[in-house]
Amino acid sequence: MGTYVGTDNDDSIDGNSLPDETSKIDPKAGDDTLFNLNSVEVIAGPGNDNISGSDVRYALWRSPNSPTVNLEKGFALDGFGFRDELSGITTVQLPSNASSPVDATVIGSDQDETVYVWAGNNTINLGGGTDSIRFYDSNYSDFSFNYINNSIVLKNIKTNSESIISGVETLQFLKKELVGDSYDEYQTRVEYTADMFTAPIAGFLQSEIHRFTDASIDEDGRLYEGKFFPGGLLSFEIQVAFLMDLNKDGSEDVVLPIMKGYSSGEDTRTPFIALLSSDDTLIFDAETNLQMPVTSSAVEAEPIRINSTNDQLYITVNIDTREPSARAAYKVGPAEFPSELILIQPTDSRIEAESIFPLTPEAIPGFPQAINAHSLAVGDITGDGLDDIWVGQGGSQGGFQLTQKLDGTFELSRDEFQQLIGVDWPDDDGSASSNRLIDQLLVDVNNDGYDDLIVGWGGGATSSYAFINNDGSFSYESRKQLPPSIYGISNQHALKIKSADFDHDGDPDLAIQYVRQEPYYGGDYWQILLNDGNGNFSDMTNLIPKYNELNAYGERQTHALHGQLIDINNDGHIDLATYRTSNQNPLLYLNDGKGQFEILEVPTNKVGSMKANRPVIFADFDSDGLMEFVSMNQFENISKTESINIFYLHEFNKPIGTGPNYAVSASLGAPGFNEKYYLNT
Repeated sequence: MGTYVGTDNDDSIDGNSLPDETSKIDPKAGDDTLFNLNSVEVIAGPGNDNISGSDVRYALWRSPNSPTVNLEKGFALDGFGFRDELSGITTVQLPSNASSPVDATVIGSDQDETVYVWAGNNTINLGGGTDSIRFYDSNYSDFSFNYINNSIVLKNIKTNSESIISGVETLQFLKKELVGDSYDEYQTRVEYTADMFTAPIAGFLQSEIHRFTDASIDEDGRLYEGKFFPGGLLSFEIQVAFLMDLNKDGSEDVVLPIMKGYSSGEDTRTPFIALLSSDDTLIFDAETNLQMPVTSSAVEAEPIRINSTNDQLYITVNIDTREPSARAAYKVGPAEFPSELILIQPTDSRIEAESIFPLTPEAIPGFPQAINAHSLAVGDITGDGLDDIWVGQGGSQGGFQLTQKLDGTFELSRDEFQQLIGVDWPDDDGSASSNRLIDQLLVDVNNDGYDDLIVGWGGGATSSYAFINNDGSFSYESRKQLPPSIYGISNQHALKIKSADFDHDGDPDLAIQYVRQEPYYGGDYWQILLNDGNGNFSDMTNLIPKYNELNAYGERQTHALHGQLIDINNDGHIDLATYRTSNQNPLLYLNDGKGQFEILEVPTNKVGSMKANRPVIFADFDSDGLMEFVSMNQFENISKTESINIFYLHEFNKPIGTGPNYAVSASLGAPGFNEKYYLNT
């Protein structure tokens, strides 16, 4: 990549005659003519120049005075006191001397254009097309943002310079940062989309919470569900997250089981991450995190009450993380790093899991609670008021039940029903099949004091079912069929099953996340089922406007990893919070209190890549009425020898109201409780 340097005379520069690998042209002074240019950068200088070509980048770095660029009319007043004629310009780079800033004006055309900004007061209107402004070597946190008279107004709070921007789709802030021993100029690339300033609600990046690095490598790659994944740095994901008060200060903290190198066959153990609520934000406390388990992550987490303590507790399970070809029962093909049944407790709690739980059926030396389970459920199976555990583990005998005793210890049992639902479950037509138990839930669907069992499968052609509890036991005959998903029973995986009383009628309803079998996990959608009080469920999903247009149909493994039941707009009704898979924006299913939902998409910053703003958990951590969420992103250094994993905190810019356009009651001058229904809007 080289720079072609002209003279101070009137030069004629033909792009077709430039040396190979020319990326920049510095024509120097003089009235120069540059033509037939293609994908090169032209550095503006003194003289009345004529510049034409395609995909030309016009650089005003050295302009001593304020330039004006009008791409619509094809000219620039270059800041040297001359006028340049322009054609085919796609990028404009404004003066770059931040220590002696120069103001600038840019008017765009109907083409796709990009403007680089370093400093100064700037007025930029890029018109039609898909346009971007990049604030180079700038930190997003140094700016305030306002939307005034259809323009985005950015003020640098350190220099007081101001840019007024319109006709632009994205704003990016780029700042180089060391990752390991090499630079990645996109490490702190933060992107704002224009709809963040016009949408009813938007999510704005607040801060980085924590980061860690890792150099673990998958040497030889892996074959997973018919697709080969090449080797490289191990990936990090979060499949489940939960809130609990770890330090008993009355605030909800975040626990993130980290999934490392799933299905790689490498050492997948890594610590859960705890983020404490402190001083109206989230922090990483080293002492607290020393008490987090180091294990092979979790795909399911459930709160549990143990009779021997009043502490808030969670229990988690995970599936086998070895390569599929190497998976076998741990006792048959012992795993060096098996998944485990994990008890999460407050930092001052000292319950030893081995003292309350028996050896699991998959236990091996050193791992008394080894487990291979896609899910577990916690609830009162026996009707004695104590929480029991139902584990949907695979293997020749299926799952097992852990029944809690009065002293807070658990007793393990298995029966033919567990083998039936975990191993031998038939298709709906009664034929033998390869149905795999994917998720399950314990909840009392008929209000008889015993929690019933909701089960979802994947891989065959079966419906999901509710099994009615009969005095502490379940049977095939007690099943109640649930409505099929939009994919049909032969192409559905029931990935997540959640429950809340959506319509306030006193009985639990269901929200089930389904994904497709083919293409593998290709899209997802949430099915809303209302309960009649006897465990019979009706599908209300088709009453949700636009639901079928969102995540339901995608390419392989394009499903949402997270869904959280939460009253996200503080109106007394349980909502569903997830994200849109095409852009990772929060996707909120807002409940009207009657079990009918509408969808609100919340445009949000991207950080480095789209994956970074993927919400993993929502809460109002600073209690200011504005919902926040946590996200994680993984970067690699340029040499691909180390990954850096960063956790971010985002916050909505407004409370989510129930009035027109999601306004809150105060702004409407009306008493607030689902105002849009009462105001008939």
